[in-house]
Amino acid sequence: MPDWATVKRQLPVGKTPEHKARRKELWDQFNVTGTRYLALFEVDAGIQKVLQCEELFDAKPAIRRAFAYAKDINPKGPKDALEFCEFRLLLVFLQNLFDIYELFKE
Repeated sequence: MPDWATVKRQLPVGKTPEHKARRKELWDQFNVTGTRYLALFEVDAGIQKVLQCEELFDAKPAIRRAFAYAKDINPKGPKDALEFCEFRLLLVFLQNLFDIYELFKE
């Protein structure tokens, strides 16, 4: 299983066409229900099964906060799920919030 440092470097958070294509692949892998939206349980499952990063999967407070911040960006979006346009921000927030979580978990 990859460690957090490896996963962090590979997250497609850039605005390049390559990163957008990779985000679309991740979205499709995370989105087990096949809807236009991504629920928190799908983000959790995607972190565990797609990214295979147990360190991040075990950091539930960081995941929940990143999810909340990302979905709040689009006030017209659903209140309990993400749209694809918010997915890049979820990944950015995960990168940064997990680093903060690691500093304070002890």
